[in-house]
Amino acid sequence: MRRETVSVLVNNFNYGEFVGAAIESALSQGPDVEVIVVDDGSTDESRQVIESYSDRVTAIFQENAGQAAAFNTGFAASSGEIVVFLDADDLLAPAALRAIRAAFADPAVAKLHWSLGEVDRDGSETGMLRPEILMPEGDLRQRVVEHGPLGHSNPPTSGNAFARRALEQMMPMPEEEYRICADAYLVMLASIYGELRRSLTPLSFWRRHGDNRYNGTRETIQERVAADLERYDVLAATLCVHLEAQGTRVDPDLWRKRNIGYRRLERVQTTLAEIERIVPAGGTFVLVDDGDWSQGHLEGRDLMSDREVVKLFDGAVLSEPPTEMAVLAEIKRLERAGASHVVFVWPGSWWLQHYPAFETYLKSGGAALTGGLLGYELRGGSASARDQPLRPLPRDADLPARRAQLAELDRRIETVRGTILDFEAQAAALERPDLGAVLEKAGS
Repeated sequence: MRRETVSVLVNNFNYGEFVGAAIESALSQGPDVEVIVVDDGSTDESRQVIESYSDRVTAIFQENAGQAAAFNTGFAASSGEIVVFLDADDLLAPAALRAIRAAFADPAVAKLHWSLGEVDRDGSETGMLRPEILMPEGDLRQRVVEHGPLGHSNPPTSGNAFARRALEQMMPMPEEEYRICADAYLVMLASIYGELRRSLTPLSFWRRHGDNRYNGTRETIQERVAADLERYDVLAATLCVHLEAQGTRVDPDLWRKRNIGYRRLERVQTTLAEIERIVPAGGTFVLVDDGDWSQGHLEGRDLMSDREVVKLFDGAVLSEPPTEMAVLAEIKRLERAGASHVVFVWPGSWWLQHYPAFETYLKSGGAALTGGLLGYELRGGSASARDQPLRPLPRDADLPARRAQLAELDRRIETVRGTILDFEAQAAALERPDLGAVLEKAGS
């Protein structure tokens, strides 16, 4: 029985440092492999590296037009019954194409996908997967019809192999709309043109090197979320066209209500807008999100460009929940460092339930935030008018004034109580506690 030819399409833009390794990983797969390298207008040493393989690969050099244009060019030049799009900074695993061919023995399969192993800049495995979740499989068309784009998990570009018969119904793809993240177009549409299969073994490697261009690591989380929401609308419009061509009418507004991925992005964008309204430009605030806003494609990014975000315990992953005294000491440290507000976002709200004294301290020190935000103003590093001596009320003071005076007295009592707990926590941390030294340190 004839083995199906696999086309490996390497798309490259200014990855001269890595493209040679990507090409080698494709050529090492054995016979019946067609390797096509499309350089999208690189200005580094990429051309020289690619040309050194000119007798073993099909090399195409074009003016810079974006990732979708590179995909279209490569696919038009290919002939394989199975197609793998390989980013030039990634690698195919040894013998990957053997497993890929086996998956496409079933003619119903449109795509095989897998989580990629992660390697560092030098190509050494880190032991991590990207993404660290189990890929779905089966007939997912109805799920996509009901939930739209982002309806299920998919790996990045190099974690997919496609049946040519499915790609022929999707290609060529719109180039201007998909200059970056062109893989989102392919993995979305594959689900409506056939079944998906998964490999539990990583068949390729994603390289972490800090300059992952299509991943857009230079954007802040705020900028990336805004771009993702715009991209979602483009994907939704594309999906509508393809589904309607199949005779299936859909409602994109209903997708937005149902789609967990879209709703999360929308929630993050709304929260950031509220933070901008409350925290002044150049200010600092504490974000309690338990790392949720730093996962996946948002990892490694600054949150906002004009406001500084700090985390409890500097965002460290703690082996066990800290003591209440440690939490109180930590928020006071951040207050002294200049944080003006603390904001809790899902799933970080558990801190308030688990540490009642922490919540009492925050309530006693500042007003609760408005606009749908869960959080509080902080005392900050300087004394306010509320910290001046209380003045006796006149005998004829009305009831609201007396209640306000009592509330202020309660606040100050809680502040003193929290300060005492802070002193005790610092003293307990010393091998030989010297109360005088602790008091001097706390007052600095």
